[in-house]
Amino acid sequence: MGDIRIFSSREPGIPAEELEEWKGVFPRICCEYDRLADDRIVVRLPRAKNRFLRKVLNLFSRSPWVRIKLDERGSLVWQLCDGKHTVEQISQVLENRFGAQVAPALERTALLLRSMYRYGMVELYRVRPHAAPDREKHP
Repeated sequence: MGDIRIFSSREPGIPAEELEEWKGVFPRICCEYDRLADDRIVVRLPRAKNRFLRKVLNLFSRSPWVRIKLDERGSLVWQLCDGKHTVEQISQVLENRFGAQVAPALERTALLLRSMYRYGMVELYRVRPHAAPDREKHP
């Protein structure tokens, strides 16, 4: 399992105008995940979306899931992606908990959520969505 590091210096920054738009966005989880004993999150994404490819993976005893283990900060962001918190609120929680380690918190939170959106891990809303289903799976 690989960790997703949410504060990578390799990712280009977000322009100020776009960052302003991110403040009011409501992220919501849209895939399955597991919560470990230490409150870290392991996201489960389907290895193949095509039904035929899933059957082929089963023939070779390959897991149909790609498991992505989030670090402590990524796990905190994940837990706050409930459709009730805005990106700005999530970044404030990160800043309060981790201080200078996450500065600039808003930009780094937006970068993480943009990546999660691209991988189909979260949905993004400009208005607060209806209640989200619980996608956590327990072993």
